[in-house]
Amino acid sequence: MLNTTQFDNLLGPKVPMPTKGNVINLLKVNDLAPEDYAQYRSLGLGDILDIQQPQAKPSLEKEYDNELKANLIEFKFLAFKASEKPTSVALPKRIQLQMRFFSFPEIQTDSVSLVMPGVSSTVQEVIPGKTYFLAKDRIVENRTGRVHQERNSTLTNQDLMKVTFEVDPALSGVKDEDQMLAKYLKEGYLQIEVFDADSKFHFASCKLPLFELLRQQKSQVVRAKSLEICEPDTVEYRGQIQIVMSNTGK
Repeated sequence: MLNTTQFDNLLGPKVPMPTKGNVINLLKVNDLAPEDYAQYRSLGLGDILDIQQPQAKPSLEKEYDNELKANLIEFKFLAFKASEKPTSVALPKRIQLQMRFFSFPEIQTDSVSLVMPGVSSTVQEVIPGKTYFLAKDRIVENRTGRVHQERNSTLTNQDLMKVTFEVDPALSGVKDEDQMLAKYLKEGYLQIEVFDADSKFHFASCKLPLFELLRQQKSQVVRAKSLEICEPDTVEYRGQIQIVMSNTGK
């Protein structure tokens, strides 16, 4: 079992990722970079960036002493930022994510296409260093009964790639489930696997520390993060996943 390691805030927390050959890769998990904030705001997404600042050294005792025992936890996957350097494999044009949170079964998201702002079609080639939003198609029926394909993206619908988990001891009947969740959030990680949706090739992995989701007696906390992803065996850096995560008390 690896011990978790956290460096000073200037470098951001890093997460140990075990690999073959006893090599350990330290993946950075950072707040969104200023240029990413600027891009989101320029695209009219400033409302999702009203992010609260985390408290230092979260306390389990403070988390336990909370009238709101139920927790609604959401992860909104917004964009994929390709590696600035060429990689040993072609960057995927469509991706699919897989993860397991707390006591919930493992889930796999829908496949999504990578799109550029202002361009509805799937990219023909992923350019190193560029940020791509996530898009998927749906079939809609108009008033005349005709159906057509409509494309939505995280640029216009930030809930498009939202994954939600609700932990409520009153509904589950699990004693002290809220305290078990608090311990998990303080000490645990959400491991996210990234697949090429066309080839089904395992493209990359990342680990997201969850301690910033501790509400510390607040009704809600919201964080925007950028997660470095790498190939799990060779530790080759392959880009970043940008997300907004939140925990709302009920």
